[in-house]
Amino acid sequence: MRIVLPGRAVSAAGQGMAMVTLVLHLHDSGAGPVATAALFGCLALPTIALMGVAGRAADRYDSRRILVLGHLLEAAACLLLTGLVAGAPWWWCLPAVTLMQTGAAFANPVWSALVPRIVGEERIGSAISWQQGLSTAIAPVGAASSGVLYGLVGPSSALATAATLLTCLAVVARLVHTRRGGPADPAHDADDHAATTAGPSGLQVIRTDPVVWPLFVGLFVLVMCVEGVNVVEVFLARDALGATPQQYGFTEVCFSGGAVAGALAAGRLRTTRARVLATLLGFGGTALTLLLAGVAPNFWTYLVIALFIGLTNAYGNAANGALVMTRVPDTARGQVSSTLGGVMRIGSVLALALGGLAGSLLGPRETFVVAGASGLLAILAALLVVGRRLPTDPQTTMTGGPAVRAQV
Repeated sequence: MRIVLPGRAVSAAGQGMAMVTLVLHLHDSGAGPVATAALFGCLALPTIALMGVAGRAADRYDSRRILVLGHLLEAAACLLLTGLVAGAPWWWCLPAVTLMQTGAAFANPVWSALVPRIVGEERIGSAISWQQGLSTAIAPVGAASSGVLYGLVGPSSALATAATLLTCLAVVARLVHTRRGGPADPAHDADDHAATTAGPSGLQVIRTDPVVWPLFVGLFVLVMCVEGVNVVEVFLARDALGATPQQYGFTEVCFSGGAVAGALAAGRLRTTRARVLATLLGFGGTALTLLLAGVAPNFWTYLVIALFIGLTNAYGNAANGALVMTRVPDTARGQVSSTLGGVMRIGSVLALALGGLAGSLLGPRETFVVAGASGLLAILAALLVVGRRLPTDPQTTMTGGPAVRAQV
């Protein structure tokens, strides 16, 4: 973990740098909300289309090989973008973004399943919190740097730096000795391999859990309600609130500062009941702060709100990740991670379509307000359903049939 944590944090900085640069590039090229929605759609498409293939690969094949190849593909696609943003029409960037996310679609479920093998079952919650906290602490450095580089020397330099940072994670994957999947995995004998290749899908596994499944359905609805604001965020900050490119990059600093605190706080949770309630509290707080962002009177108020958006979102994410990770078997972790990530991405795509439409018809402020109010209603409905299934003893850890441990 001393290798994995800083390596993934540096990679998060590269990803943040690439995304902020591309969003600014689309805005300044006059593309509009629909183009931004297309960008985020390309970010989601590989995770959706490959969720079954990537999940089975994560549980069957050598983790080191998948990680190295996946992150090298990310870096190569990012490097390709440096030439495309220099003079090509904005839509030429979309295939390269899709290629970049293809590498991530294969690598991410492998990391999700490998980290518990590295730290041991009893430290899963802490590992998630430290991983998310450190990544979100360093990611704003990339986001802020991209805004500075974009304003000073243009998007190509920012993307070239991002490609270098993404390459670092391929090196990190090569250095990690812990292996999962393939002939090097001592925990997977012939019976395990047969169960992995012929067993239920990740979604079928998670549906057996009486707590995680209804919570997952509620969060899917929440994603549809609130994630569409990503399409209009740059227009709220730059047009409605008058932010410069450098200031827009700094919003990621505030968001990530809050996310560090939220992730580390979630690492102290130890029971199913606490993690479920923290998930609902975190995502409910996210919806509320998005609503407040829509009525922010100026950019500096928006920065403070961005800090609380990061705090509540990270708190809910870390709590939910630990909850699911501890309730699904090791042999299905890759499939569960890939499948649930893909299903949530489906919600993201629907949200982006709604966000692009709302941004064009309502404007950025109104879109934030409507999204936040809708998200609060979704969380309230999830609380009413899941609350009846929580254990009465706060120290009780529930199990869903044969499934005991895993990660989203």
